[in-house]
Amino acid sequence: MMMRLRVAWNAVYLGIAGRDCYTAAKGGVAAITRSMAVEFAPQRVRVNAIAPSATMTDRVRRRLEAGNPRVTKLAAAHLVGLIEPEDIANMAVFLASEESRMVTGHVYPVDSGVTIS
Repeated sequence: MMMRLRVAWNAVYLGIAGRDCYTAAKGGVAAITRSMAVEFAPQRVRVNAIAPSATMTDRVRRRLEAGNPRVTKLAAAHLVGLIEPEDIANMAVFLASEESRMVTGHVYPVDSGVTIS
């Protein structure tokens, strides 16, 4: 069995000025992912989280088309392009598969390299 927690954006890895409560909340998700992994390991329940970055939803697409400077700057930081919803789904499928049967207690960034750029 597996539990998944989806972390909105990748603030768990970044320090973002003026977003203290938001980043603290994401850090809490990372901590509870590890804690729950230890708690449920005896029952062979795996607990992992996905931390996606900016995702090409209709909302983001409209903001890019409108030339929103904040969104344009964020998009430029993604090394191999903005994330598509199916990229996040593919990580979830992997984590739900037998191929990840020995993976637990981790937060996986689906972020196109933004946390290292």
